[in-house]
Amino acid sequence: MPWEHGPKSSRYYRTKRVGTQVKREYFGRGVIAHIAAANDERRKRERLAETQIRRADQETWNAVAEPLATLIEWCQTLVLGHCLRTATT
Repeated sequence: MPWEHGPKSSRYYRTKRVGTQVKREYFGRGVIAHIAAANDERRKRERLAETQIRRADQETWNAVAEPLATLIEWCQTLVLGHCLRTATT
């Protein structure tokens, strides 16, 4: 979502993927271009914040789930041992 800087002025373009093609939308250099650039920058910051939140949530989940996974493995081992013991007696 860059500004293209020419010899006399800058123009704002927004790129968007449509299927397999990349399309460019021209906004020019005026007020609309500045509004579009500000809006794109805001949306970019929001996506980054959401990504950081998801990563933090995933790290929290992994920290909580690890001991639980160990407990499940131990329980499965105990149940299997009990089943094998009762099957042979």
